[in-house]
Amino acid sequence: MGGDFFDWEADGSRLAVTLADAMGKGMGAALVAATARAVLRPGRLQRSAESLVGRAAAALEPDLTKLSSFVTLMHWRLDGMAGEVEYVDAGHGLGILVHPDGLWERLGSSGPPLGLLPGAQWRGETVWVPPGAQLVAVSDGLLDAFDAAEPALDAVASAVHAAGSAREAVDAVLALAVHAEDDVTAVVLRRELALEGAMVA
Repeated sequence: MGGDFFDWEADGSRLAVTLADAMGKGMGAALVAATARAVLRPGRLQRSAESLVGRAAAALEPDLTKLSSFVTLMHWRLDGMAGEVEYVDAGHGLGILVHPDGLWERLGSSGPPLGLLPGAQWRGETVWVPPGAQLVAVSDGLLDAFDAAEPALDAVASAVHAAGSAREAVDAVLALAVHAEDDVTAVVLRRELALEGAMVA
């Protein structure tokens, strides 16, 4: 029982992925996470990331305000062949692009967590994932194993860069947080060179 969740949907050429974290732990956080997951599902392949998150925030805001809770999230909507990813980072702050040479950059913020500031808006961002690069998002439970976010993301980038596949990359990231007390979730999208630029999750 926890507040983390991830979800995805694909239709062949497009893929929508969400990683989110509801404030707190236990049953309360799990119920908020389940509600957020349900609200974020409809239309996620058709709607822009900005539109989807804005609609979800409006639906969730009354309950989140009543519960004094909030949800951080990273939502990606990608074109697999072009390698272009439209995203919204709603107060999450733990998404990175790992380049083929191992260097990494942090994805910019699009606005606050859902439910934190009533009436807030979120700006859609776009990032191009070059062949051989990987897009990574982790939940904040990983930070339990580090002194700060930057060393944590640096370790994540190194682990992902050394992995031979997206599955191995996820396992390597989770291994960094074996002693974490909070939930830890990791999502990795890898753009394979051998598949003519196709994205592989």
